[in-house]
This record gives sequence, C-alpha cells and structure tokens, in this order.
Amino acid sequence: MSAFIITNFAGGLWASRFLINLFYLIIVIITSITASFWLKKDNKIKILYWLTLLGYTLLAMHAINHANWRYKSNWNGTDSLSRWLIKHDFYNGYGQYFDVNSPLLNIVSSGKITARPLSCNMGYLIPRLSSSDDQFWFGQKPLAQYNKLEFIAFNKTSQRWNKCAIKTFGKPYQVLFYRSLKIFIYNRNLSSQLNKGYRSFQSHWKLINIANNRTAINKVGKTLGVNSEWAQYTYTWLLKNGIAK
Repeated sequence: MSAFIITNFAGGLWASRFLINLFYLIIVIITSITASFWLKKDNKIKILYWLTLLGYTLLAMHAINHANWRYKSNWNGTDSLSRWLIKHDFYNGYGQYFDVNSPLLNIVSSGKITARPLSCNMGYLIPRLSSSDDQFWFGQKPLAQYNKLEFIAFNKTSQRWNKCAIKTFGKPYQVLFYRSLKIFIYNRNLSSQLNKGYRSFQSHWKLINIANNRTAINKVGKTLGVNSEWAQYTYTWLLKNGIAK
C-alpha cells in the first residue's frame, strides 16, 4: 500500500484495480479476528461478522455490475470484432490495447487471429511492452502468414493514432470502418517496419532522456549552490562507458 502511494503509481481511479489484494486481505483479517472471539460465543461478534461479509458481497456485486459484467466472451464487442475480421480474411495485425482489446482477439477467435497491442508514443507506433514475452511477440521473426493482408485497428476519432500509423507503416492499401474503429489494411508484412520504427523511437527517447538528465543535474547544482560541471563530466563518462542511459 505504501509503495503504491509513494511511487505515485496511482495516476487515476483506473489504478485502484492493483489494490484488489487489500480487498481479500481485509476479509482474512476480519475472519481471523472473528475466529478468536467465536469460541466465546459472543452473538454480537457473530452478527458483526455476518454483516461485514454481507457488505463485502454486496460491494463485490456492485463492482461487477458497474463493470457491466465485463468478463464475458463479447466484452466490449471483442467477439463481434473477431468474427468481422475473420469474415473479411484478416488474421494478422495490430491494434490499440484498450479500444481494440487486441490481446483478447486471439482468445475469442480460438487462436485464428494473431493481434498484437501497440502504443502511440512520440509519433511512432511501438510494441506495448508489458510482459516477459516481449521478445516472443515483437522479435525479428515475422508473423505467421495466413494471407498477405495485415491490419492496424484503432479508435476512428484518434487523429494521433492515425498519424502514428501512417508515419510508422506508410499509407494503407485500404481503409475500412467497423463501429467505432478505423482499420488500416496493408498488403505486406509489417514486422520489419515496426522494428525499424521502434529503434527510431528508442533513439529519440534516449536523446530526450539525456537532455532531461542534464537539465536535472544543473537544477540540483543550482539549488545546492554548487558547480555542477563535475557532475556533467561524470554523467558524460558514464554514458560513454554504457553505464548510464
């Protein structure tokens, strides 16, 4: 709990899902405390215990209902989208993580569709790196080809994603729409362009990061009233020797 707050990870209400363990932890604590009094046959304690569990049950049901029973096969239209893609012979592609729910397309299509989540960052479409299988999903090895067509799916109102897709992969062979999504169709394998764009993004990010670090060094020196030139030289040495990034 402390680490969650101190690291400033809670950037919004959405982050509360990472505190779900507290929900169960409190139940365990309540159950443990109640068990110690249970043998005393105190009816007040027993009533309080059952009321607490009832409250937690109602809270859980409310949370599930608020999420519109999201854990279902066609959650947010994912199953409908997969059937539409299969109907048009689109089996390989990429898409937004949330708007398209691209990681779920493989599941709801019983493995027929391979869709990989991307992020739009600094003008590039890049792999959404979030797990230990990144090298498997976004390595140099091309996608297995069912046909020569690949898709990029994103929210049709997002001009930012539209620009990122064109900058990374070029103009599409065809543009289609499905409900709230715009779908770019390309008649070639996009793996090499994705890797090239990712390398460009890394280079761009590295330059920005170095500039920010140098600015921070100067600010710290100014705040402390000391000359930060020695720290800049040290940082340069660390960069040249691959110790700092």
